[in-house]
Amino acid sequence: MTDPAPSVGLDDDAELAASVSASRGGVWLRRYGWMAVPSLILLLGSAQFVRFLVPNTDDNQVIHSCQPLKALRFFHSKGQDVHKWGPLPNVLHAPAFGGLLAYWKLTGDLGRPSGDYPYGLKRPHEQLGAMIVAGRLVILVLGMVSMAWLTWALGRASKVPLLAVFAMLAMAATEPQLVVRMASTCVDGPMMVFLGLATGFYVLIIYEGLTRLRGVLLSISAVCAISCKELAVPLFILTYIGIAVRGWRQTRGARAERRTFLTNYAVTVGAGIGSYLLINVIYCPGSWLQRMDLVFLGTLKDPSIWADPRQTTLSYLAATGIAVVGTLGFGGTLLLVLAAVLSIWLRPRHALMAWLPFISHVAIVWRSAGYMPEYFMLPLTYLGALVLVVVFGESVPLLRQRFSSSLGLKVLAGVGLAALVVDAVGGWGMATATRHASYNYMAERYVVEHVPRETSVGIADFAHRNPGASRLAYLGYEADDRSAGEWAAQRTSLPQVVIADQEWLDWTRDMKLRPARAAATTTEWSGFYDYSQFPGFEAMGYRKALTIGPELPGWIQLQLWPLGCTIPVRTMVVYER
Repeated sequence: MTDPAPSVGLDDDAELAASVSASRGGVWLRRYGWMAVPSLILLLGSAQFVRFLVPNTDDNQVIHSCQPLKALRFFHSKGQDVHKWGPLPNVLHAPAFGGLLAYWKLTGDLGRPSGDYPYGLKRPHEQLGAMIVAGRLVILVLGMVSMAWLTWALGRASKVPLLAVFAMLAMAATEPQLVVRMASTCVDGPMMVFLGLATGFYVLIIYEGLTRLRGVLLSISAVCAISCKELAVPLFILTYIGIAVRGWRQTRGARAERRTFLTNYAVTVGAGIGSYLLINVIYCPGSWLQRMDLVFLGTLKDPSIWADPRQTTLSYLAATGIAVVGTLGFGGTLLLVLAAVLSIWLRPRHALMAWLPFISHVAIVWRSAGYMPEYFMLPLTYLGALVLVVVFGESVPLLRQRFSSSLGLKVLAGVGLAALVVDAVGGWGMATATRHASYNYMAERYVVEHVPRETSVGIADFAHRNPGASRLAYLGYEADDRSAGEWAAQRTSLPQVVIADQEWLDWTRDMKLRPARAAATTTEWSGFYDYSQFPGFEAMGYRKALTIGPELPGWIQLQLWPLGCTIPVRTMVVYER
């Protein structure tokens, strides 16, 4: 009698399935895990900002933002609300904000919605703070996905995944402005989300050609970036011209191929026009016209308002250079200079197409803006990574052909590694320093440590705050929520302590030299007060008690000082009566 054959039970089947699943997961991780490295590094830097200075009623603690109120007004007005920034971020935030509002409606924490503070919320600071955190998380998650996609696209196109990871780490994931904005509800974060998608589709077009699908996806991504903030417009101008010129030249003498290219290009442009009309115009043409007037003809485009009154052509050029270097970092700037040298010397095949978006953005923004804050160059983070991957990836084989020794490649690798270390250490330090140097953070820290709760305190600002809406009021302090113009005009019951940002004081002082700035401030913020007539706090009976800078942890100083990085020192002035 033979023994019965062993049977395979359910447990064995489960173990086999788990083993196969784990094996597939391991293969997938080895094949695609590299694309997540820059996103994880971004997360390490941005996480510190997700819950920064909440509970609160607005997200203006580090970067100016009008969320979550901007989204609520947009949907309450059915898209008719006019704002200087595009409408798409409101749509991105809608699921998170709407879910929270629905939950509070069920729990009784949301009464009848109102346009006035506290907007129908039973606990406005906690509830708006929760919406701020949710909005920051939405942008951070989308930003990580977008960065992973761009890393994958760069790696696929160049066939050098390690170079793609290196470029994204050096130019983007450790760039302090991007690190801060990817954990904020300001429009720059959503703009960069879609710019990452568009750059990925563009590099695939460079290497694999223009198809209808790639063209449509490029245009939709580009329009989405523009629909967040029009700052994205300049980089696409030469980009689309370059795609057209290259396609025309490549199909010379081939009638069928040219017809196919022209069709694909027409579909690409048509997709851009159609998606722009759908997102921005169709549902509110009147509001769109008002916004275009504001963005391109109004206060946002007037250097007589925003530029330093002492600005010259030379100082404007210098400010542009500083903005580029400040955005790319010292290491990133060195790498791009090296890429420029290699592009001129070796003439890699796709170098010009890779440089076009970068050149387009810098040149057109410089020509049209008239003033140059550093964040105008934020798109260079992704565009610089594109340049590095294309130029370095195509230059290495050319260098091997010209030189039998590998010394040159080793030097190139050493320079790249050193630049990456400089950008990573300096970038993370600068991002953390930005948080500690936040004016709101410094003001709150000073008040908590030095001002008694019964002492009235005010924060100098152009606009009137809703009584009780400030974070100081939430913390239990006697906050005077009037604007500085109201203090100067009324001169009654003035706060005993006033904290003013030195940058605010300088900007106000220069209004005597910039009448357009004073007029815009009256129109946009104060509503009645001409700040060119602001007398200064000393003339209002205050004395300058002290000037305070950010208290940065020692490890930040150690990170930044040896690398020669400039610590962001934003000072505040404390006045007392």
